[in-house]
Amino acid sequence: MLYFPQLASGAVSQFPCKKVVHQRTVVNQLLDGSEVKLFDPAGCTVEWDLDLESLTSAEWNAMAALFQAAEGQLGTFTFLDPFGNLLSWSEALSASVWAADAGLT
Repeated sequence: MLYFPQLASGAVSQFPCKKVVHQRTVVNQLLDGSEVKLFDPAGCTVEWDLDLESLTSAEWNAMAALFQAAEGQLGTFTFLDPFGNLLSWSEALSASVWAADAGLT
């Protein structure tokens, strides 16, 4: 599986970055003039604008390798949403994955 490479800092992108979600609504007009509107999940797309500056040669090589492996815009790859919640159990603070101690040493 192809994935967008992480930067040397461990981040997926640099800031500023912009995410735009395009959604589509299908509208059917009935004979009596009323309309039925439905969300079209197949018409959703996400557009990313990433400003990648001052990358190391290893980071640029990883980007170029992804481009070659995905055959430019033809293929697909996994991109972790930098604005998304990527932590497991982040909503359940009583879950066992969270440390319950005061964190003092």
